[in-house]
Amino acid sequence: MQNSQSSITKYQPSNPEITEMHIGEKIKEELKKQGKNPRWLSEKIPCERTNAYKILKREDLDTSLLMRISVALHHNFFKDLSEEYDFLKEEGKK
Repeated sequence: MQNSQSSITKYQPSNPEITEMHIGEKIKEELKKQGKNPRWLSEKIPCERTNAYKILKREDLDTSLLMRISVALHHNFFKDLSEEYDFLKEEGKK
């Protein structure tokens, strides 16, 4: 069976000045804002503590994991991504 990831092309903005959101960094910012840490997150989603640290380094995540993190932190990361999409769409029109 072929790896489905290999057939997916990563989004490349036409304008190199436009960068997409790093979701791991966004999660890290929200954890800090709420006074929580990766260990807390690992207990809430649940996963191994080392995996929680790896999540914070990832540029993208699958939707089910992002949903668990959104629920745990009471923060809609999907809305953040949607706003990023709207911004990139508008920048592409320029």
